[in-house]
Amino acid sequence: MRYSESENPYVIGEFNTGDTCTITIYDLSNNIVVVNAASMSEIETTGYFKYLFSPSPISFTEYLCIMTNSIVEQTYKIELGGYVDKILGLVHHNIYIDEPEYDEYKNMVSSRLRIYSNPDSVGSSANVISSYRVTSLGIENGKFSMWKQVELIETDYLEFEDDSGVLMLEDGGLLELE
Repeated sequence: MRYSESENPYVIGEFNTGDTCTITIYDLSNNIVVVNAASMSEIETTGYFKYLFSPSPISFTEYLCIMTNSIVEQTYKIELGGYVDKILGLVHHNIYIDEPEYDEYKNMVSSRLRIYSNPDSVGSSANVISSYRVTSLGIENGKFSMWKQVELIETDYLEFEDDSGVLMLEDGGLLELE
């Protein structure tokens, strides 16, 4: 089962009512034990035992959970993070704006905006999630008539049959590359 990075899932195992059960959890990316033989609690007298797992991953992480009553072992895999691939809108942090261009009114009319996965990388070329071109049309000092933000396409891998610098998009539109 996959959860978001901020969720704290219960790990559930079925054993005999009244058993004493423990759980050990490994981070599969480095095989480090993150929970070592912690006690599990029985839910009423159902034979189901639970453990509240409260990790704090900063990216997609897989965990192996091994539950035991000292006789029988059960295993369970938990995946945290990596759930949402893209959120559209103004929901960003770790942002850096550079390459500004200004009009005659000293309004910024173009810039590049980058979003980073790691706050320590802001302003560098490392850990860039996506880059955007932000443009606006200034109409007087401190005012603009429109503003837009368009995701930049990495073009290192594109090959053109001619030198036109024009790319046809899936929707039939044309994109002129500089």
